[in-house]
Amino acid sequence: MRIYIAGPMRGKPDFNFPAFDKASQFLRRLGHTVFNPADRDRKVHGEDFGKGDGNQDVAVQKGFNLREALATDMKFIAEEADAIWMLEGWETSLGARAEHALATALSLRIFYDCDLPVDDDIEITYVDNGMTDDLGKMAPAGFA
Repeated sequence: MRIYIAGPMRGKPDFNFPAFDKASQFLRRLGHTVFNPADRDRKVHGEDFGKGDGNQDVAVQKGFNLREALATDMKFIAEEADAIWMLEGWETSLGARAEHALATALSLRIFYDCDLPVDDDIEITYVDNGMTDDLGKMAPAGFA
């Protein structure tokens, strides 16, 4: 499954990259293809880009362009994503709310984050559009 990760960045310590990376690592271990906006930002602006207090003005000084970032993100959601993974606090983010609205309009699967397990032996269930669903069922064919 191709999954886009959405969540708050602006104003969050380190632009919330650790939460994006944790979700990305977890989903990739299950065999999914993941679009992690933090990976994109580091690729475009350098490995140290996400460090700091999440001040967008500082990011702009380093070359960040919100229009370009959202265009890339929305393009992936619209053209490639099978699902979107909403990180905790997404409701407070204008960008994540826009991404959620697009995913909803396209009838993509929407998963809501609730503290990802650190240990693979922990069994967690996630909510998908109001229905309980074992995350293990998300694994592509051939993966357990």
